[in-house]
Parts: sequence; C-alpha cells; structure tokens
Amino acid sequence: MAILDNKISLFVPSTGEFGRDITDLEFSRRINEVSEKFAKIFGGATTILGQGKGPDSTRKLVDEKIGIVYSVMNKKQFGDHYQSIVSMGKRLGEQWFQASVLIEAFQDGKYFSELVDVDAKKSSVLSVKNGWHSTEPLRPKQ
Repeated sequence: MAILDNKISLFVPSTGEFGRDITDLEFSRRINEVSEKFAKIFGGATTILGQGKGPDSTRKLVDEKIGIVYSVMNKKQFGDHYQSIVSMGKRLGEQWFQASVLIEAFQDGKYFSELVDVDAKKSSVLSVKNGWHSTEPLRPKQ
C-alpha cells in the first residue's frame, strides 16, 4: 500500500484583468487545465469550489469564486514536482492577469502556503508549525 501523506493545492481564480469576472466556461477551462496537469503528474486530482477574496492586478480586493485543485502524493513525488507546480502557478497567474497565485502544501506533517507573486522574481512563504506561524520559511525538502 502506497503512503500518500503529502499534498499540494493550487487556488484557481474566477477573475481576470482588473478583477473582472470571467465566464463560467473560462473558469471551467482553468480548473480543467490545472486538474489535468496535477492528474498527469500525481495520478489524480480533486477540485473543491468555494468563495474567496483577494487582490486583483491593481491590488484592489475583489470577491470571487475559486477552485482549489489538489493532489496527494508520496514524499518522492512531492520533492520531484513541487518547484514545477510553483512555476506552473506563476505562468498561469501571468495568463490569468493575477497579482499572485496561492499554493498550499503539506509535507512531512507540516503545512505551508506559498503566495507566488507573478510580478516578482521570488515568492513569499508562510510556514505554520503546530498551529503557530513561523518567521523562517519552510522550504520543501528535496
């Protein structure tokens, strides 16, 4: 039996340039693109639909539908593919006219979220250890 104790999630926005809503068809295409990529890499993907609030490309806060696409995987798959998912988030964020894209991950029992800043050369990492926020970034183990 395989142990799938790691998880990566990518948040898919339903807004485009200047926080404008996109069509339901375009939103579905975005979710399908991410879920197909995750399924090819990790062998499966799940999508949860929800509601969110975040900055648009002008940093104005907007309400939007979101899709959270995630996969579970073993430790090796996580290490082998985490950076490619971050790169994918940055590329899709540019296509989607987003200021940033959120990626959440669980690795070896630890949670962290990475806000991939589409315009910057590096992203921000928020680590949470035992329910407490850490000031030191927690990077995926290779």
